[in-house]
Amino acid sequence: MLDVARSFCPLEELLGIIDAMALYKLNVLHWHISDDQGWRFPVDGYPDLVSEDRGYYSRDDINYVVSYAEKRNIMVVPEVDMPGHMIAALSAYPKLSCTGGPFVIPTGEGIFQDILCVGKADTIAFARKVVDTLCSLFPSPYIHLGGDEIPLDRWATCPDCQHRMQELGYKDEKALLGWFSNEIAAYAREKGKSTILWSDYVDASYDPSIITQVWNPLLGKHKRFHSNHQVIKSDYFHSYLDMSYALVPLSRVYRYGKSVQKDRKQNTKVLGAELLLWTEYLNTREKRESHLYPRLLAGAESFWTKDSKLSYTRFKRILTHDIQLVSDNQNNVNKPSIWDPLLLEQIKARRARKKRVTANSKEAGISL
Repeated sequence: MLDVARSFCPLEELLGIIDAMALYKLNVLHWHISDDQGWRFPVDGYPDLVSEDRGYYSRDDINYVVSYAEKRNIMVVPEVDMPGHMIAALSAYPKLSCTGGPFVIPTGEGIFQDILCVGKADTIAFARKVVDTLCSLFPSPYIHLGGDEIPLDRWATCPDCQHRMQELGYKDEKALLGWFSNEIAAYAREKGKSTILWSDYVDASYDPSIITQVWNPLLGKHKRFHSNHQVIKSDYFHSYLDMSYALVPLSRVYRYGKSVQKDRKQNTKVLGAELLLWTEYLNTREKRESHLYPRLLAGAESFWTKDSKLSYTRFKRILTHDIQLVSDNQNNVNKPSIWDPLLLEQIKARRARKKRVTANSKEAGISL
């Protein structure tokens, strides 16, 4: 997963990442192309979503990326996160919110209170138009519609959302969220697309055809794996490559493949796993490459290599050669002394981040 919403990734760099993926047999590019901090593709009828100043991909750019990836046996799966993580869209079209704005596009990370107002017909029309656009641009049978970190406070005081709840006979805003997710997933399914959602709020009320992507290992197992949903694994503490090496050391990424393969043997609902690069603070190619390599290579190898052939010692031995194949500038790649920090440093980093993830989950109304 490459996040180009928080920090725009130039086309040339993106194509280089696809080349690296192909070399290491990663067969899906999950392209995170919208978030609070940026909207990176055009949608008919909503021209103000994009601007040259902020950076975006034209339809021709997207067609080229999809074709480039297909020739290398890589499927491009787009993600537009909704109904949360929408400040960039709301800043251009505040009428799609509950409050009417105004909104300022933020920088850095954060969970923001303003989300799409699903009580308004205009908002539902917008969400469907976004799906129309994704379906027309991406031949992949999957689209990712986010669905994570959604504070519901605005809906609780919004007349339009409350009216929608009354019409549907719902008693709380969480049920309204499930309705919206199911409605948009059904609309996508009519167009031949399967929907992927982050697993934060998915429960038995969600359409079983929705695929869940599990990122938060702090959720109880019964919340992470729903018996009627297929699963993509992307454990925060093993696959979030934007984190420091103290939090996600190279050896832990390499070991993740064994865990994924074990889960797939035990649970046929597990489709596979994913490595992720969020870019709230990775706003240059140098920063992105220093976080990607060599961890992207470690995860990729361990995902498809049989347990009996996995060898971290061998993998590290050949890295000097392999890094030369994926990075034009070796100075962008961290030195071996950084890859696996001392255990005490790892423990401290993990404890600190667990507190942060727990706090963010509570802010978004997610019970752990």
